Amino acid sequence: MTRPPEAELLALLRSTVAREGTTTGAGAVTGDSIIDAALIGVGADSFLTMLIVLYPGNFSLVDSADITAFNNVTGEVTFSTAYKGVAAALPAGVPYQIVTFRFVPAEVAALTALVT
Repeated sequence: MTRPPEAELLALLRSTVAREGTTTGAGAVTGDSIIDAALIGVGADSFLTMLIVLYPGNFSLVDSADITAFNNVTGEVTFSTAYKGVAAALPAGVPYQIVTFRFVPAEVAALTALVT
C-alpha cells in the first residue's frame, strides 16, 4: 500500500478544521466555554455538533468536548463538559481548534469491536 502525497494529507487535515484561534476573554466560571472576539458575526449556530479541542501550550493539557451552543453576538462557544472536569474560567490566550468531526459512543464501540 502506498501513502498519499503529503500535499493531499495536509489538504485532508485542513478540511477537518472549521476554525482555529486563541481565546480573547475569560469564559464562564463553570469551565465549559471560551470567548473569542474573532468569532463574533460568523453566523448563529455555526459550530453546533462540532468538537472543540483546547491545547494551552502543553500536550498533556489537551482536552476536547462537544460544542453545545454558540453565541454569534459575543463569540462565546459553550461545550458539553468543563475543561479537564474543573469548574474554572478558561482565560484569554488559550489556543483552540474547532473540528468538523467527532466520535459518538456508538462509533467508538464499533471501531473498538473492529480492532479487537
